[in-house]
Amino acid sequence: MEEANLTPEQIWNQKVMDVFLKITSLGYGVNMCWFETMTVLAHVNFYGRLYAMWNYELPLTQVQKDIIVPGYKSGRTILFKWTPRETMEGLHDIRWWRKHNLALMNAFLSRGQDRATQGCGALYILTALANIHTRVGEAFPWLVQD
Repeated sequence: MEEANLTPEQIWNQKVMDVFLKITSLGYGVNMCWFETMTVLAHVNFYGRLYAMWNYELPLTQVQKDIIVPGYKSGRTILFKWTPRETMEGLHDIRWWRKHNLALMNAFLSRGQDRATQGCGALYILTALANIHTRVGEAFPWLVQD
């Protein structure tokens, strides 16, 4: 089916499915409903969790980060365009959050040059999700931080 024949909703659903199929292809059983049922607050918390992990909780060097997500801190391909505080100032709606968090997830899953680095990206996504979403935490209890 050509993208021109799809409705905007179908195109969106395809993008979400593509991201979750990437996670599945890396060996993790996931459910795209986890993403689709997230509230604005859950999206805010997911972004903040992933931001914190990437920027100061994970003991990654700049070189390691650039291997996992090449171009993570440059211009058009910057990974985190805003701090969590800056995202709160705009009080964005659910559509904005879904779009930006899906793009963030896709960057973690797609930019790495091999399956190992993409797998790291998948684990970071799942860790952030497991710590803000009950169902994900139940599916991956070892990722939940006390």
